[in-house]
Amino acid sequence: MVCDPSYESLQLAKKIKELGENIQKPVYYILNKVQESNEQILRDAIDNRDHILAVLPMMRELMELALKGEKLEINLAELDKVTDRITGVL
Repeated sequence: MVCDPSYESLQLAKKIKELGENIQKPVYYILNKVQESNEQILRDAIDNRDHILAVLPMMRELMELALKGEKLEINLAELDKVTDRITGVL
């Protein structure tokens, strides 16, 4: 699950965690749009920190390109980390 830095996203993460527990399936998280000022709050909202696959930083230039519908070209080590961890989980 991708968690953005918003109250709604964190509440949804809790609900999805409960649903996962009900069907005995783990839920994994990617913390998105993380800034120094909100990283600890996001991490604290996740009960099992081992289930945080990656922390993606807030990148204003990416947000602007996405809003304009322009092609995103990014090489971010965290994305490789996510791919490796997801492959290991599945």
